[in-house]
Amino acid sequence: MSIVIPVRGSTSTVEIFNDELPDVSTDVINLLRAELAPLRTWCEFAVAYHNQGREEQFREVLLGVVEAFDVYEMQDFYRREPGVFEAGRLRVLNLLAASATNNFIRELRTDAREAWRQKVLEYIGRADKISDASPQTWLIKSIFWISEYHRDARALENATYYADSLLRNSNEISCSARLVKAAILFHEKRYADALQLYTRALRSDPRAAGSSVRIGIGLCAYHLGDTNTALAALERAVALSPRCVPALVATAFLRLIRASELGIGENCIKKSAVLQDPHQSRQGVWNEATPLLIRARDLNPAYSVALNHHANYMFWEHQEALFVGYAQSNVACILSYTDPRALLKSDAHIRVAFEQNNKQALETRVLKITLEPGSKNWWRVKLSSTLPLLSKNEIHKVAIRIIRTPEIEKLASRAYHCGFLCLLVHDHEYFNPGTTVPEIQAEAYFILGRSHHASGNMKVAMPYYTQACKLSPSFALAQYRLAQVVLGVIFCPVSNFDMVRLT
Repeated sequence: MSIVIPVRGSTSTVEIFNDELPDVSTDVINLLRAELAPLRTWCEFAVAYHNQGREEQFREVLLGVVEAFDVYEMQDFYRREPGVFEAGRLRVLNLLAASATNNFIRELRTDAREAWRQKVLEYIGRADKISDASPQTWLIKSIFWISEYHRDARALENATYYADSLLRNSNEISCSARLVKAAILFHEKRYADALQLYTRALRSDPRAAGSSVRIGIGLCAYHLGDTNTALAALERAVALSPRCVPALVATAFLRLIRASELGIGENCIKKSAVLQDPHQSRQGVWNEATPLLIRARDLNPAYSVALNHHANYMFWEHQEALFVGYAQSNVACILSYTDPRALLKSDAHIRVAFEQNNKQALETRVLKITLEPGSKNWWRVKLSSTLPLLSKNEIHKVAIRIIRTPEIEKLASRAYHCGFLCLLVHDHEYFNPGTTVPEIQAEAYFILGRSHHASGNMKVAMPYYTQACKLSPSFALAQYRLAQVVLGVIFCPVSNFDMVRLT
């Protein structure tokens, strides 16, 4: 694809291919200004940069043309076409407002978020001065107010006003308008109405609806109790957009839910955290879900729902994980014939039990895992403590059980600091990280408390459980675990709900 720039005062044109856009946007801006390019051409360049993920150049091009709005040559160029000039300025300002809204939602730092918020209000205000009846401006206003859902009690009311205005007054109801209205209905817990609107959007324009409408259908179906439809819709969303983080996380979660609905309890998680049903091995269910969570975390390391679910999965996987190895007395290492890296990580706290004397167990920490030199099958697990002297036998068979994994706590801690709300509108992650959700943060605190509780450190676990209860007063499992810690009860699994929980 390419963009054509008319040469001023001539019938000639300059053609620039999208894959040859300059790294420095100043070259494009100077060219467009010199040729007094139409506003639609400025927008084409900005959108081309945006599609390549070059947001800085996207904003620079649009800001470059905003500065030229009041220049005499620009106004004289559109003197005979004031309507075209008005529409062009509206599109430029709305593109800037949409970009600022997205950055406002993504930003974590309070001061930076407020700066982006002021930018949104500035661009929307300038657009309203040109026309207070622009459907595109209404759409952005509605998106902005949904993003304020957890901070402003009237946010959904404001979002509804602009979404209804858009649906009522627009000649052609766009797919984006339906998706925004459906998102509002979803937040109001009117799942049946939201599902109907998502379905209508899909039927009206399947290509424009993309993966976002499938995610909406899947979430609504889940809340209405139809897990089969929910899973089918979400898997279709993943097929359409393999890099869509919300779709990956939701699909992984529903696969785990399906596993629990098959009657799989916590105590069924054995050596390698495998699950089983009458038709397939339990390993398969976990193997279907885990790669999706890992991929989501890799694509967006700040996506809190993925971090929480991955930490939750790792916790239960490690609870019953058991390795068999071989060791020598007075040596700070263990040899394993199978690769232990899938579950055993550096810094993991483990308990080493000896076959000859199980009472004399050693609690230690994993320092490093490497392949034994000159071998293709034997792995060396280096420990922070030396194994005790048991007998004259050269080799001892040992059992290794994971007590605590710091990686779980790192995942949960990051999830707390990135407690986000996420919804998609027209395949744009307008509601990706940024909106703090107490329930997500409570989930992270609970995982942190449970990790310490399971390792026997109840004093450290108590404040985490307490904070989880404060953030989410209806979090029954956190209250139960807090009561256990207060009474000094050791950790033990209770139900599938403890293993898989929806935030």
